[in-house]
Amino acid sequence: MGRSTPTRTPDREAERMLDDNDRARTAYGKHFYGADPADPRLYHLVIDSTRLPVPATVELIVVAARAF
Repeated sequence: MGRSTPTRTPDREAERMLDDNDRARTAYGKHFYGADPADPRLYHLVIDSTRLPVPATVELIVVAARAF
């Protein structure tokens, strides 16, 4: 009798793939640059675009770009 494999929902599979991708990107940055890509000190501007409407996000980026 074979072992049954639990069925993954498409949402869970997508989340797993995104998590795997995030871990791989973080490992790449740490390995090749010796830095944690999640460190906000590495960036001029950090925006959580999931919390803002798109026009507000765009406006923040435009204002910041013009300031430099």
